[in-house]
Amino acid sequence: MNYLVIKIFAVGNADCLLFEMLDQELGVVDFCRRPSLSGHPLSPPNQCQPPKVIFICLTHPHSDHMTEMESILDFAAANNGEFWHTVYDMAKVLELYASPRVARAFRKPLIRELARLASLASAVAEKFPAERIRFISGRPGASERILSTEEIDIDVLGPSRRDTTEYILMLQRVNAGELREVNDRLINRTSAVLRIRYGENTIILGGDAPSENWRQITGRWQTDNPQPMGVQAVKASHHGSKDSFYPELWDGLFGEKPGIIFVSADGSIRPTREFLDSFAPRRERGIDDKIYCTGPMDRERRPEFLGLEYQAVLDFASQPVRDSGMVRWGNIEVTIPYKGPISVTQPYTSPV
Repeated sequence: MNYLVIKIFAVGNADCLLFEMLDQELGVVDFCRRPSLSGHPLSPPNQCQPPKVIFICLTHPHSDHMTEMESILDFAAANNGEFWHTVYDMAKVLELYASPRVARAFRKPLIRELARLASLASAVAEKFPAERIRFISGRPGASERILSTEEIDIDVLGPSRRDTTEYILMLQRVNAGELREVNDRLINRTSAVLRIRYGENTIILGGDAPSENWRQITGRWQTDNPQPMGVQAVKASHHGSKDSFYPELWDGLFGEKPGIIFVSADGSIRPTREFLDSFAPRRERGIDDKIYCTGPMDRERRPEFLGLEYQAVLDFASQPVRDSGMVRWGNIEVTIPYKGPISVTQPYTSPV
């Protein structure tokens, strides 16, 4: 039987996802690599036989999603792969980033982020022909298919074109002296939300999309479909922050069936209590959702989880509690068959 495998790597509060598709093809969604990422097929020890990367997707231009993305561009460029991004009018954005007014409007850590995006954009333009650099966004009222094979379909559900243009309009207003500060949240509003369909199973990757984006996505669906979206698994957005969902989201995605939720987080700050509490109404109805987190849950740093919420995390975790007081954690490997239930393994890895 053939399987689609998604690996979510433990890189702290950052995102690094890898698709292992059929015929040994790979897809990358965000790439914030750390030296401790042993076993990653794109890490230096494993580059003697270049992998066949058919797409690289930058969900949005934040450092924790693109820190070392430049280092893997050649793997896609050499295989006629594509680079996907959600930065509307990249050239104009980089021009605005060079403006002293815009630079002053960003916090200091973001200045480095702007330089990183400029370097990445330059490398992409050098290595990929224009037709293989794709700006992706959901069309008004519908999704857009960005990859289709005989068995796998990938659609972009968000951001909307309005969200992507609002960000560049904000930069233009800052440059014109009409605004003094950049709303960093608008960058998250430009985050890609991808839906992957393989046979009977559907998984959604949320990037850093905030609650407004999720309302747009589920609202568009509900306009034409009275039933839930029928998703089996979702990679929660923004590391399980309190802004990464709205209370009815899980019912809108999973309906009354149990869902599988993945969180890229360090566990000490996120996932937040609000995020975990949002599953309580479903638990009360007897719906056994499963939550997997790449980061540890530390009892001392998270005293609120000594109660019901902490026990819920223990129940959802795929491994027992270690002597250190942390829920076992590490890279998450999701195996998706063409037919049948999704399976998840989470071997322990050392802290980053």
